[in-house]
Amino acid sequence: MFVSTDSADIADIALEYGAEVPFIRPADLAGDDSSEWDAWRHAVSFVSDNIESFDCFVSLPATAPCREYHDVKSCIEMLCPDTDIVITGSKSGHHPAFNMVKLDNNISDCSRFLDGDTVYRRQQVQQPFNMSTVAYVTRPDYILNTNSIWDGVVKLKQISKLSAIDIDDIEDFRMAELILKDRAR
Repeated sequence: MFVSTDSADIADIALEYGAEVPFIRPADLAGDDSSEWDAWRHAVSFVSDNIESFDCFVSLPATAPCREYHDVKSCIEMLCPDTDIVITGSKSGHHPAFNMVKLDNNISDCSRFLDGDTVYRRQQVQQPFNMSTVAYVTRPDYILNTNSIWDGVVKLKQISKLSAIDIDDIEDFRMAELILKDRAR
């Protein structure tokens, strides 16, 4: 297992727990506005050029600490010849056509998030899923020869809402903490 990071502290912790850190990620691929796809491309290129070739790329972002082993294993198993990438997601309780709005000109003017037919009941719309960062599974060639997840055949591994917690803010962090403490009991 390789860890891609720009942080010497994170690299030291990864090494302590048995991961390999063959490079420090360049700063331009490690900012809040950096492309994850470009960071993957950098990692794939470095490993392929300097260490060994490989058939399967699995990204497990640190922002999903509640992931479960069986979900990652299932994602790997779902990567078949007619699939370019496997992502994870959990059922959403909200649909952008039914109960999501966007702010217009100022903080109090809003409109429906999606234009089109008015939806009066959630049962009228297809079940949406919240994409999560639990796992991304693909092939190195797909990363090197395309520009995004959506350039090929994408499959979704449905996971639980609890496993799908993605830490973007302090509330997400607190929720993940509670879930992990509950699992440890």
